[in-house]
Amino acid sequence: MRSARCWRGLLLGALVAVSPLAAARAADPPRQVVLQVARDYLAPRYQALQAATQAQVAAWATCPATPAQLARLRQAFGAVADAWAGVQHVHFGPATLELRVERFYFWPDPRNMTQRGLDALLASDKPLAGDALRTESVAVQGLPAMERLLHGDGAEAALAPGAAGVERRCALGRALAQGQAQMADGIVSLYMAPDGVIAALEGPGALPGLFDDPDDAGRRILTDLMTLFQIVSDQKLIAVLGTSVEKARPRQAELWRSGRSARMLRLSLDSGLAMYRALAPSVRKAADGPATDRAVEEAFAAAIAAAAALPDDLGAAAADPAQRPKLEATQAAVKHVRDVFGARVPAALGIILGFNALDGD
Repeated sequence: MRSARCWRGLLLGALVAVSPLAAARAADPPRQVVLQVARDYLAPRYQALQAATQAQVAAWATCPATPAQLARLRQAFGAVADAWAGVQHVHFGPATLELRVERFYFWPDPRNMTQRGLDALLASDKPLAGDALRTESVAVQGLPAMERLLHGDGAEAALAPGAAGVERRCALGRALAQGQAQMADGIVSLYMAPDGVIAALEGPGALPGLFDDPDDAGRRILTDLMTLFQIVSDQKLIAVLGTSVEKARPRQAELWRSGRSARMLRLSLDSGLAMYRALAPSVRKAADGPATDRAVEEAFAAAIAAAAALPDDLGAAAADPAQRPKLEATQAAVKHVRDVFGARVPAALGIILGFNALDGD
């Protein structure tokens, strides 16, 4: 595994300078904002992901799977998916090294590369022990691949004792679980190591090679929160809604095979609010900070309430004239959070937003 120092060039290369005029108006320096978010939000969320992936590895020790064991495997998968929702929008820092974000969660997948890759692996005799999957496509390393293995058509029969090819499927499940645990371990280590992200942010003064301009990192924090709003709006809702009831696209819904589409959306909004609250103490110190904080909290509350009213199956709801307005109302509420956040929070913190991970250029 790479040293914690290896993420430095990547982080600095992704950042854009903070406006000196805006920074002069901020109550806290952006470096302090980044420390708050990294220490109080990001590191604990990645530690939760680490614990969930380790439990998933342990669950796969028993395979082939009886119905009771399959239920335990699915529960372990669900716990990892829940934990991932807390960091799904984060596209800077240790998670971006070694393509960890893409390897852990290759989604959306409009060309069905995940299923095609899984089918090829199951039909081959390639070794699956250790970290063999690291040399395979990113589409066959993450949670969408695990979902297909556990919740795809015929999964119960295919993983049952005595089923044809079951040992190969079990080996693939163990490899997926181990690879996801290794990715989570690597991220946590880079945050928590003595020379890692948290220690560097807590240390005095500028650190050459890591913080040539430490204030820049604040811009990535806010940009990733804006990315969260775009993921929820565009990928989790608009892509499923299509242009009409007749043109709804149920199979574009996130993790639809495991029935988790609405749950993942709700967890994303909960995570966005929690991440905002990690930097809210600095927001409230600005001249109009208390009013900004209230506006953001109210916008989040409205979006979370709208999401709470969604049916569990977003794909079916998008194709149902009676349920579809709930998805549209949630999308509008999420857009409102994005607009309020984007208009007020960067100004309160003295940080200029940059391109997010979905902009494409």
